[in-house]
Amino acid sequence: MNIRKTLVSICAVFALSVFLTGCIAVPYPGDLGNNRPDFGNTGKAPVTELPKVEYSEFCYIRNNGMMNAPQKIVYDLVYTAAMEYKTEVDITAAHLANYSDVDELKTDLSDVIHAVFSDHPEIFWYQNGFTYTYDVKTLEPSLIKMKLNCEESEISGMQEKIDAAADPLLQEAEGLGEYEKSEFFYKEIIEKVEYVDGDNAHNIYGALVDGKAVCEGYAKAYQYLMTKSGVMTLYVHGNATSDPKEPLEAHGWNLVKINGNWYQTDCTWGDPLQKEGSENMRTVNYSYLNVTVGDLMGTHVMDKQLFDVPVCNSTEDNFYVKNGLYFEEFDSKLVSSEIKSRLEKMNAGKETELHIKFKKDSDAERAHAYLTEAFDGNPYFFRDEAYFD
Repeated sequence: MNIRKTLVSICAVFALSVFLTGCIAVPYPGDLGNNRPDFGNTGKAPVTELPKVEYSEFCYIRNNGMMNAPQKIVYDLVYTAAMEYKTEVDITAAHLANYSDVDELKTDLSDVIHAVFSDHPEIFWYQNGFTYTYDVKTLEPSLIKMKLNCEESEISGMQEKIDAAADPLLQEAEGLGEYEKSEFFYKEIIEKVEYVDGDNAHNIYGALVDGKAVCEGYAKAYQYLMTKSGVMTLYVHGNATSDPKEPLEAHGWNLVKINGNWYQTDCTWGDPLQKEGSENMRTVNYSYLNVTVGDLMGTHVMDKQLFDVPVCNSTEDNFYVKNGLYFEEFDSKLVSSEIKSRLEKMNAGKETELHIKFKKDSDAERAHAYLTEAFDGNPYFFRDEAYFD
């Protein structure tokens, strides 16, 4: 008789499941905050015609960010050039001026370019980083240069492959609610993408077509799919570590607005790294789907963004809360009842995994001991993986 193996995982609020190494976000400096210089208008006539772009509501940083008028002009110029695959952008029309030093200039241009590519994950054909030219006397920038990561002639074909990968998922998500979409795309990305650095690992092509990406690729693929399905999703950058004793490393993840509330989501950390000698059990850790800022406190440190970061303190659409799998305390009867109900669904082939979460580490430990004993000799496969700490 074939016995189907089923995974049951337990985690506590501060349980960690992923150990990241070398996860790289876009290497742009942070925002200047209140020390940002007043660029003003030099009164010069525009050298280039200003683009007229209609941005959708999902261009969150452009629509709701802290950029002043000259910065928005640079944003528009860079975006328009990017959509035409240009590698040089004349920004003299923005008249960025009144910088005290080159570092302020570099930071300001970095912020704006980062805003463009954070708002537009669909732009996958550029390398990270840029160069620029400026007047050494006035420090007024005139030209931004960006490098394509492929031949221009290849872009349309690459887009067709992205569409071929994304369209079936978007069609399957049609008719789902905002929460259901968030869970569906989270699971799909984690199951389809392997954490590997390399060509296109920082963009949606690497994640959706190659199935290989680092944190930026995971997060932008999630943003791309969620946005196209009509759910407001942002890309944010900062630093993270799964071990408080280890240094922070650059990292990227998402903010998502579901049913009126904002949450943080990290697909990369929801993807368990396979250990050597494992039984190739590739499962999904839902501890990083629709979580609060408190859930990530101590592991994720967000850089200052170009927008006011929405407060993420709701638990209404957290995976465990939404599915009745979050317990304030350990109660053997309650847990047993929930386990029994879920196992019946597993027997019916409706589910293959069971994840439960407790508020306190001590209760998670009690549940772990209880279920380990309860599952002794049972034809189900019980394994705590890295979810239990």
